[in-house]
Amino acid sequence: MATPRGRRAWLWPWVFGLMVTLAITFAAHLLLDESRWWEGLVVIGATSLWVVWDAQRIRLRDYRTQLANEPAMLLFICFAFWGIVFPWYLIVREGIRRGLVPTRREARR
Repeated sequence: MATPRGRRAWLWPWVFGLMVTLAITFAAHLLLDESRWWEGLVVIGATSLWVVWDAQRIRLRDYRTQLANEPAMLLFICFAFWGIVFPWYLIVREGIRRGLVPTRREARR
């Protein structure tokens, strides 16, 4: 993931940390409640499937990022480590949208 440049570069690690904390708290709340554990699995599964679909739509494999994997591997990684991978994907996705993440071709030059 490319490091954002500018006055707010210090903000990204804090945003990522906050997103991971909130994601883990949300998942733990849903998964540890004995009567609602399945809701947590549905949320994690649905967002993991969305990550795979969106990664193919934005052609994530064309960019230089650690998340550029095969769809099945990305699904497994996102489902297994959802509290870390889902917020990470959202940040990488925003970096791609802003043009901060270099493509693999640009990285070779």
